[in-house]
Amino acid sequence: MALLGGVLLDVVYSDKPSRQTTATQHPIESGESIADHIERKPTTLSINGVVIGPDAAARLTKLEDMQKKGQLLTYTNRVRYDNMVIQSFDTDHGKETKNGFIFSMSLIRVIVAKPSPVTGMALPQRVAAKPVANKGRQQTVKGQPTAADKRADFLRNKGLE
Repeated sequence: MALLGGVLLDVVYSDKPSRQTTATQHPIESGESIADHIERKPTTLSINGVVIGPDAAARLTKLEDMQKKGQLLTYTNRVRYDNMVIQSFDTDHGKETKNGFIFSMSLIRVIVAKPSPVTGMALPQRVAAKPVANKGRQQTVKGQPTAADKRADFLRNKGLE
């Protein structure tokens, strides 16, 4: 008998864990591939079994409710698995199980991320700046000659410079 999140599973035919990793592959000039990163996939657990008894319908409802809510569960049989979530849950209500059901279930281990408190960081400061005005394309204007420029031109024309 196994226990999943407080629900008794009467007969478990098999519970099959799967642990996988993936390595990224990159080809190099020599024709071989190199791996530069290894990623561990979450542990999955496939369970096949039977639930029977007068309270089988209540246990079915509770299992379905835990799947809908995405509750973190503990599965205990020969080995204990924590932080599991029901990924898929299939039932068979055939004539073989008069007062219960046969089920096939897939669990996946999840790691819930927790936010870290941020301390010691200053808030960004606003900078007061004049907004950029778009005046379009403008022509440059030659400046008007000043009095000193007129005097210098007059003296140059008279040869008195």
